[in-house]
Amino acid sequence: MAKEKKKKWLKVYAPKVLNEVELPSILASEAKETIGRTISLNLMFVTNSVRDRDYNVKLEIVDASDEKCKTEVIRLNILPSSIKKKVRKRKDRIDDSFVVATKDNKLVRVKPLILTANNSSKARQTFLRKAAKYLLFNEISSKTYEEVLKELFSKNLSKKIYETLNSLHPISYFDIRVFELVKKTRVKVVSKEELAGFELKAPKEEKVKEKA
Repeated sequence: MAKEKKKKWLKVYAPKVLNEVELPSILASEAKETIGRTISLNLMFVTNSVRDRDYNVKLEIVDASDEKCKTEVIRLNILPSSIKKKVRKRKDRIDDSFVVATKDNKLVRVKPLILTANNSSKARQTFLRKAAKYLLFNEISSKTYEEVLKELFSKNLSKKIYETLNSLHPISYFDIRVFELVKKTRVKVVSKEELAGFELKAPKEEKVKEKA
């Protein structure tokens, strides 16, 4: 009977986009056993920034040796409790979910979240959903996966989309609720043709009865 190898603690590091900070160590008999393992933790503990406390990040170990385990980001999401605090009466919540290919052909699922400043018509809500999809497609498809992550972690991407949407119709909040790497190949991917003809011009607003 083969003798079971003694397990040891291996150091784990965040990817370059998160400054390769050291993460909690993991226990394994061999370094190669850790490849494919995932680690989920609050983003604040990685960036050491309080402003990131409302986000969780999920990392996957993609390379390992006796010295260290390297990871890549496979998911970033806003905590449900944080979203709940932001949703208020007399505001419309607009959600969406779609897959986009980055410049280096990585598929990512994006789930944007928009909160209007006040109740708005269904036509305006549909427009804002399409506008967010149009803007996000243009931003993500023109950048590599790592470049998109940099924009996400710096909050620049969400800020840019928020400012554009708010100039078209008053909104109180915009962010990407979920951003995750898609490993399946048989998924519907947003194409340029699908968005052809869309214009960033809001339809005429109709009078909307306020919700109770």
